[in-house]
Amino acid sequence: MLVGNVEATTYYVDSEGGNDGNTGTAANVAWQTLANVNGRIFSAGDQILFKTGGNWAGTLSPPGSGTSGNPIVISSYGTNSSMPLINGNGNTDAVILTNQQYWEINNLEVINPASTDAERRGIHLCAANFGAVNHLYVSNCYVHNIHGKVDTSNGDLVAKRTGGVIVEVIDDSTAATRFNDIVIQNCTISSVTNQGIVACINRSGGSDFPGTAHWNARFCSNLIIRSNVVNDICKNAMSIRYADASCLVEHNTVFDTANTTSGNQIAAYGCKGTVFQYNEGYQNHGGNNGIDGSLYDSDLRCVQTVWQYSYSHENYWGLFVQYAAAPSNGSQDTNVVVRYNISRNDYGNIFAFTGDSGATSSEYIYNNTIYTPSNLSPTFVDDRTSGHASFFYNNIFYNLSSASSYNFTSGNQNTFGYNLFYGQHPSAEPADAEKLTSDPELVAPGTGTNGMGALTGYQLQPNSPCIDSGLIITSNITGNPNAGGLDFWSDAVPFNSMPDRGADELQLISPVLAGAAMSSQGIFQFMFSNSSRAGFSVLATTNPASPVTNWSVIGNVTGGGPGQVQFGDTNATNFAQRFYKVRSP
Repeated sequence: MLVGNVEATTYYVDSEGGNDGNTGTAANVAWQTLANVNGRIFSAGDQILFKTGGNWAGTLSPPGSGTSGNPIVISSYGTNSSMPLINGNGNTDAVILTNQQYWEINNLEVINPASTDAERRGIHLCAANFGAVNHLYVSNCYVHNIHGKVDTSNGDLVAKRTGGVIVEVIDDSTAATRFNDIVIQNCTISSVTNQGIVACINRSGGSDFPGTAHWNARFCSNLIIRSNVVNDICKNAMSIRYADASCLVEHNTVFDTANTTSGNQIAAYGCKGTVFQYNEGYQNHGGNNGIDGSLYDSDLRCVQTVWQYSYSHENYWGLFVQYAAAPSNGSQDTNVVVRYNISRNDYGNIFAFTGDSGATSSEYIYNNTIYTPSNLSPTFVDDRTSGHASFFYNNIFYNLSSASSYNFTSGNQNTFGYNLFYGQHPSAEPADAEKLTSDPELVAPGTGTNGMGALTGYQLQPNSPCIDSGLIITSNITGNPNAGGLDFWSDAVPFNSMPDRGADELQLISPVLAGAAMSSQGIFQFMFSNSSRAGFSVLATTNPASPVTNWSVIGNVTGGGPGQVQFGDTNATNFAQRFYKVRSP
């Protein structure tokens, strides 16, 4: 029989030294098994602490709900370096919360091994005919060795419900049910069949287009998936469904994915305005059957999704694929934005556009930097089905491969403007009225390893032809209300002057020259706000309206005290007027 408690209490569970006959309210009177935890209804503010180094077999399913500002917390206690281990032992779920809200699950190791394929999960957050489910957080957990079911048909719904952390609506036939304020952060999810993270799936839906009545009853809001590491995954690292513009997927590292069946690393379905940023993906093994092998996938029924500030490398395909849905309810998979990303050494279709018959979509691909070495043979744009309208602006294609290519479907609208194509030029390289083919003067093209911090080689040098030569991109062009405003390194992109081409907006600092003085030797000293980048240089001109590429670099600046910079221009007195800019780096 379930027993309800009234006041907030901390409960302790010790698999070795505990006893189910204890009160559980102190470490020295801890419970022992999951039976006591699953048999008590918990209330707002309660904590359930598992002893580090402990091991429990079975399913953890504690009842009850917290309240806003007063969640129920599962976590750990003790000094052992090993997390408490919950072993699902082949059951459908290792940890499950059903029709519950205001819970936080922290610091657990979760496994669910078995000898046969079946519907199995690590952590399962689910609801049925409940209404809005609020505040479910999973933090600092290690979820691994989840033996679910392999999806080789690309349509097996049971397989798609298996994985590491699954958030789903099981049924909403009698009451609209949706999730709000769901956070999955700082977790490691590894060795999983079928997918790493799925949120928020709906077993009754799946084909609802954003803006329809069904989607409005099912969309997920304030979903945050942040700073997770997901690897050794059978299919997708992450599958994001029904997410709206309040949802964010960022700072995740995903690798060694689709190692059993094809899948993209981070895929979205039925999302509107969701932002995916600062993610790194590599070693995606999918794509060998002609579908799904990229870091990013704006899949069926996605509108105005944003994919930015991310790093794709050594993937079987490349940076981005879109699969547009067949028209229903007037649906169009439009105004998708892919900007300020870096692709390095990706093998296959760097940008792929495909979809159902009759689908309509639009994609705005701008300010990305693509580096391809001589030993690879990617298709930079694989526009393989009709109905797409793609717009490529301000991108750098640094291509050393003579075996690279482009594939365009006749009748589609493919617009290219202000891009730079350097190196090898395949016969199908697109026309571009503002095309540049000169060396973009990257700092160190071809360099880079794992890690978002290893990419300074793709920044621009001061004399790059990419500087101030791009097209200003606004929401009026993309039809996407998210106008961005930053480059890959989080430096500001100007909206009132021409931006740079590629993923780097080389920073120009406008120093405050009030009180500046010139000595007889042409030495200036002035104050300016420092930048996050190291190193500065000074440029000079007599015509401030001229492109910055026509300004003269007159030397590096030197420090002259806190916030002060000094530089010398021995030619200053030779001009009636002389204008200066300070640039970083």
